[in-house]
Amino acid sequence: MKNAYIFKHLSFLPDKQTGGRAINENYDAFTLMARRPIRKALWHAACFDDSVSDNSYSPIFRMAAGHAESMQAISQNLANCSTPGYRKLQVSHRVFDDMLGEAAKASTARWDGKGFDPLSVDFSEGAIRPTERPLDFSLRGPGFFVITKDGRDYYTRKGDFSLDANGNLMSSNDFPVQGENGPIKIPSEVSLNELTVNEDGTLQGKLPSGIQTLGKLKTVKFNDTTQLYRAGTTMFGAPPEMPAVATDANTVVFNRALEQSNTSIFEELAALIFTVRNYEACQKIIRNDDEKTGKLIQQMSM
Repeated sequence: MKNAYIFKHLSFLPDKQTGGRAINENYDAFTLMARRPIRKALWHAACFDDSVSDNSYSPIFRMAAGHAESMQAISQNLANCSTPGYRKLQVSHRVFDDMLGEAAKASTARWDGKGFDPLSVDFSEGAIRPTERPLDFSLRGPGFFVITKDGRDYYTRKGDFSLDANGNLMSSNDFPVQGENGPIKIPSEVSLNELTVNEDGTLQGKLPSGIQTLGKLKTVKFNDTTQLYRAGTTMFGAPPEMPAVATDANTVVFNRALEQSNTSIFEELAALIFTVRNYEACQKIIRNDDEKTGKLIQQMSM
């Protein structure tokens, strides 16, 4: 970006061959600058001098880009404050050079954008809100419900399930909800008002023959949730080398209740104001540096 700015100013410097006019786009601008010692010195100073490029523009551009990413994350958080099971997005402000260096050393290829995604997810738990809806489920403790899309397992904390025409338990995205022995299916004879779930996720329903176990919701957890990647607003995927493990007694399944988003609208609004002010400060620094560079170019062209 800075080189383009310098080139824009250099193209209007007085020159005998251009008569002080803008360089024609068909003219070899780089050859022209190489013939002018002042132009050549200025070009090298602008493009290769560490004191100008690395220590002035680059960090500010990185900061501005980081704040722009933060604003996008905050916007998503605000939009999903009332979405059950939503997990707050955060932005890592590590510089791109560090991320690129790590990616270059990695032996595995990039997949699903995880290696280059500056966004991270806050997996802290949200509040549980009773709904009295029979097919609403929530988790207290570490873990996820398992849903299947295109033959692959994904993970969610959003438990507002429903039934399709065949009685299969489906997620809000219309993906089958998995049990320990395959997809959960609830017979049409079962009254949903009498559907119950144990703390370990075992579903029971009342049939003409009596109370019967209908299946057990599959709940899993991961030792390192930072390796999960976003596959949707409330859906996550895991790398092949990180298998899911079954939850233990620390994870409890609730029925007729939903886990709320772990975002706070007031915190997000405060963060938005803070981020916008920082972004505007970065813009002001860049603008002031541009003005100084423009003055330098004009003085050296005299």
